[in-house]
Amino acid sequence: MKVLVFLATVGRGGVTRVIETLLPAVKTLGVEMEILGQSFNEIGDVVKYPEGVPFTQIRPIGKLPSHKDGQFDYLIAHSQEFVDHALEMEKDFDLVWCITPFWSLGNAEDAPFTKPVVINIPDFAFDHINMGDKLTSFFRLASTELALRADHTIFSSHFQRDWGVNHYGFKSTSVIPYSIFFSPKTNGDKIHPYIPEQYLLAMHPMGHKGLDVMLNAYRYAKSKLGDRIPPLVLAGLGTGELNNPYNDSFEVRKFWSHITKTGLRINRDVFCAGYVEEEAIPNLYKNANAVLTATKSEGDLSGTQHEAILYKRPLIYSDLPVFRERIAHGVHGLAFPVGDYEAMGECIIETILDPLSAQDRSDCAYEQLSSRTVEHVAQDFVQCFERVLCP
Repeated sequence: MKVLVFLATVGRGGVTRVIETLLPAVKTLGVEMEILGQSFNEIGDVVKYPEGVPFTQIRPIGKLPSHKDGQFDYLIAHSQEFVDHALEMEKDFDLVWCITPFWSLGNAEDAPFTKPVVINIPDFAFDHINMGDKLTSFFRLASTELALRADHTIFSSHFQRDWGVNHYGFKSTSVIPYSIFFSPKTNGDKIHPYIPEQYLLAMHPMGHKGLDVMLNAYRYAKSKLGDRIPPLVLAGLGTGELNNPYNDSFEVRKFWSHITKTGLRINRDVFCAGYVEEEAIPNLYKNANAVLTATKSEGDLSGTQHEAILYKRPLIYSDLPVFRERIAHGVHGLAFPVGDYEAMGECIIETILDPLSAQDRSDCAYEQLSSRTVEHVAQDFVQCFERVLCP
């Protein structure tokens, strides 16, 4: 079986990690793959795809703009050029595997693939939380077109599949949840600079990840615990910009508004760590007292949750339907109703006051989720491809 991996865009988060980790495992099962995609991630670094997997730079050739410089606009504007390039290459493959975002197939009428097309859709966050204003309408239209065009669609949770079927009419579908080992496999021992010795970690908290909820929850917990609560560290893409109160971007202005209202102090209560190198990720998690997520929507466990479980750190998370499919409140972590900062604050308090129980939950989460390996996930994907080719 020969598969063309159509990857019109790539981020340093879940999409890249899935591809980097999954393709070698798929190759051991006798599937040949070639990537048609972007050679740069969203911060401009060269993407390091698995050794031995052929890669072709998708047209138009050039480094993607950053998110703040209009990356979405660029991708949408060039979606037909991406599709045209894939159409030229598909003749040499048995199947096209499209790792969306939603512009990957362009307009349904202008994507006349002759080979079967399998699409991965990890999330309908734009639908749940109305993200992106004009992008929301575009994504909804694109979802409808993908439902018409796809020979088969893979979701990473039953909730997301049900949403896609009920709202957009996806027909032939599968659910393949990922594994915690899609997190970086680095044994890096770097220590990320400019953070305290003890801290609560919020990794990649920007966008729809609920930063305002985490700040309010932290303030609430601090009002109860005083100096017993460690500082809150915000880390990952975009968090470095929060240190500049004169940055007039929406997220930075919103952040400083919350800081002012809550009375929290930068570099005493809240640290903005910025981009984290791969080699520093393990220690960033291992040294954290707990990991916080307040996201409003995900397709599967978030990358932050995967990493928290991988590194056996106490996890506090919003109680989304997709999370309940994989982890349980009081068993694998502590959950709170979406957006309820006081409930999240109580979870923080309980975690700090009873660290032994928190660690027991972390160990339980690792034991349960680590039983599903990359090899299991790869086998699921290959079997799905085989069913599409030989229904």
